[in-house]
Amino acid sequence: MKHGEGHLVHLVNITGHSETGYFDAIPMSNIKVEVQGTFHSAKAVRSGKELPLTQQGGYSGFTVPSLDEYELVEIR
Repeated sequence: MKHGEGHLVHLVNITGHSETGYFDAIPMSNIKVEVQGTFHSAKAVRSGKELPLTQQGGYSGFTVPSLDEYELVEIR
């Protein structure tokens, strides 16, 4: 999702969803994300952590260390 000069990456943990019921999500860890383009910073908004970025073959990558229910990462 474009946001000003950057983009927002929404991560939603739906492991607790079961048909019409919703239970506590199973925490996830070390989620690797790659997006096309050259970005210089990534920040996990909910946790407030700066995430290191890698660059390879026209893609920028980062790892979200943990995901409970939801995280929003702003990349610029």
